[in-house]
Amino acid sequence: MLIEKHGIAEGFGIGFVDNKEIWYLETACGHRWLACRMPKDRYFVTGNQSRFRLYDPLDTENYMASNDLLEFAEKHGLYDPKKGSFDFHEAYARDIKLDTTYNYPRVWGLQAMFSPGIKNDVTKNTFPVYAKAEKPISIADMRHAFRFHYDNTEHDPYLHSNPKEPYRPVSIFRTTQTHILQVRPELPQAIGCVNYVAMGMADLGLFLPLYQGITSYPEAYTKGEGKSSADSAYWKFRKVMALGMVNYNKYAPIIKEAYLKFEAETDQRQREMEEEYLRIYKTQPLRAKDMLQEFSDKILTMGIELADRLQEELFTQLTKDIQAEYLFHGA
Repeated sequence: MLIEKHGIAEGFGIGFVDNKEIWYLETACGHRWLACRMPKDRYFVTGNQSRFRLYDPLDTENYMASNDLLEFAEKHGLYDPKKGSFDFHEAYARDIKLDTTYNYPRVWGLQAMFSPGIKNDVTKNTFPVYAKAEKPISIADMRHAFRFHYDNTEHDPYLHSNPKEPYRPVSIFRTTQTHILQVRPELPQAIGCVNYVAMGMADLGLFLPLYQGITSYPEAYTKGEGKSSADSAYWKFRKVMALGMVNYNKYAPIIKEAYLKFEAETDQRQREMEEEYLRIYKTQPLRAKDMLQEFSDKILTMGIELADRLQEELFTQLTKDIQAEYLFHGA
């Protein structure tokens, strides 16, 4: 309704997820839009570009759209029924040279990660809209995907210290937050809905679980502005990232090893906590609620403590490296 009433200046996409289904909406700029139900046995990857193709107005189970989506396209020469089926991307989106380096490579890279059997051409927008994963996609796989930067290839901008690399990575430094939303309908909503958040870029960030059932966060997570501060969780994680980027090939492995270990241990702690939660939540709901809050406070605090330790370790290493470079031995 808001799109149709007020219109929009540029295209965007947004996902909707609940305990029954996932929908994704793409806009056509102006006052038009298309939303598709995500197939349960497929995954969907998009960069900063429209990806939808087919639209069947009679299939209301899987499609929703502005009422005049087809008529407007036909009236204004964006779609000719005589030339074949309606293609949302061809009618309302674009494919320009920028897309071949800014958007295509991300779709190409993640589809290659999850479906290595698919043989896509990175230079052409012929990627399947939905793809079948070679194996079930876990939260750990999602973390890995959000950290993707053409790792260890010629297009890896961080490995080669090349900020002018034309392929836009998934994980970029200017990211404010990275989110993974998980809904498990078989579990109570308090623990079944989890938002895994990394402050800043995912590649040098730490994913922390935020359960829907918690009601507060450690104070440091409520602070943060555009200027670095010692009491902000956001800036604690940001400082580690900034130090990592000073000498990525030397410092990033230190950060990654520590964060991957923490995430793996947190995964196990989550499993153990959730088992206990399920055991008591029906007969002891308040105790279950308190236990979940205590768990969240502990994990989030441990995350900050790890970032603090890494910051000190990296500053120590940076000091040694600078001293070795500017030693003036014998002076």
